[in-house]
Amino acid sequence: MPINTQSVTNVQATHPLQSAAGVQNVQSTNKAVEVGQSWKGSLSWQSGATPLEDNSHFRENLTNQAALLQPTAHSCMNCKEAVLLMGLKAYADTPESNRVIRELEDSVSDDIGYNEILDEVVGYDESEPATSFEAGDVVFFFADTHVALGAEDGKVLSLWFGPSSSGNLQEASPEDLFQLTKENPEVYYQAAKGWFNVESGDPEIEFQFLDVKSQLQDALEANGGLSPTQKYEFTAKIDGLLRQAGADPNNAWEFITVAKQPLEVLAK
Repeated sequence: MPINTQSVTNVQATHPLQSAAGVQNVQSTNKAVEVGQSWKGSLSWQSGATPLEDNSHFRENLTNQAALLQPTAHSCMNCKEAVLLMGLKAYADTPESNRVIRELEDSVSDDIGYNEILDEVVGYDESEPATSFEAGDVVFFFADTHVALGAEDGKVLSLWFGPSSSGNLQEASPEDLFQLTKENPEVYYQAAKGWFNVESGDPEIEFQFLDVKSQLQDALEANGGLSPTQKYEFTAKIDGLLRQAGADPNNAWEFITVAKQPLEVLAK
């Protein structure tokens, strides 16, 4: 069985397109954050890097801006698309947001081009190491393994497979998302390898990463999943590789970068 974050269960949204019942929003002066707060409990995470058949909201609606900017509780997208969509909704029908939508439409069948546009708008190339963020900043985990929008009170708006028991848009702390990553060895391997590729690339450690990948694939193929003991062992192996690369695997902020207010460009 190949390593694939799709093996993490995706829970479809059951809430209407509004904040989940009982959740109290902290009002934000950032327009994109306001949009995200109103969408909590909605949207549906899929891990595809491009708008594939199962990751369809952008693919199906780029030619229909009204539908694109009014997602439903079952609108499937990845985390980076969700961050972009909050910005597009916040600054709808500006020249810049219209340009971005047109460019995505033109690149929808080009994996590299499509992701380059996403990276440009959400600010990945301008992100820098940080130990804090403000509402409206974009927060990247393990290079860009996961992407979320900085919200209020040290939380982010995140579309992923947790940490709550759903794959819907939710608020979480960076530390909670880091812990979620480490609790899932398949995700942790991909995240650690993504960070390593950007920050190190040491050939000897690269070989060890590939060896752990092979062991992980063999374990998944043999058992269809990992036992608690296997999860612990693989997490320890990945921790060790990160230590060899000069990182502290227990410090979330060593694997986080932040882009300052990149979605504001969509207001132009």
